[in-house]
Amino acid sequence: LERQGAMILGDALRNAAGAQVHTGFGVFDYFLLRGFDSLSNGLVLIDQAPEPEASFYPLYNVERVEVLRGPAAFLYGGNPLSGAVNLVPERARGHSARRLTTSVGSFGSVRLEADLARSRSASPWAARLNALWTGSDGYRDGRDSRSLAANPTVEWHGSDSWLRVSAEIVD
Repeated sequence: LERQGAMILGDALRNAAGAQVHTGFGVFDYFLLRGFDSLSNGLVLIDQAPEPEASFYPLYNVERVEVLRGPAAFLYGGNPLSGAVNLVPERARGHSARRLTTSVGSFGSVRLEADLARSRSASPWAARLNALWTGSDGYRDGRDSRSLAANPTVEWHGSDSWLRVSAEIVD
């Protein structure tokens, strides 16, 4: 994902076999898996939890994207005839990171990403904060956009059990 510069789910699916990527009116990710559309016959999950809304899915906090092509009813119910796409978020455990990434583009586009993680092998606690801010003047007059997202995560690992608390705030 990092090497190909994937910023949203559609970018990540461009290299997936059997996937055709589009956007729905420039407002949400829209893709075809095996000829079926993602709105009526697909399913997007975040860490195995179904995502009820059609949206752009930013990848600022995603470790990997898993694509299950074909009917996924045996796992997720009758809706996903085309398949299911699971976004696996980055974990706090086992990582120590301090990374700030910025990019600029045409039409006044700016993107800032932060990844702060703290984990010690001697401690059962780990924490991570992923954040994103984007802004663009847009290519049409009066169509500027701004977005802000944050994903704090805290993990505790015992000898034979673990607990992860994570929240995602997106505006």
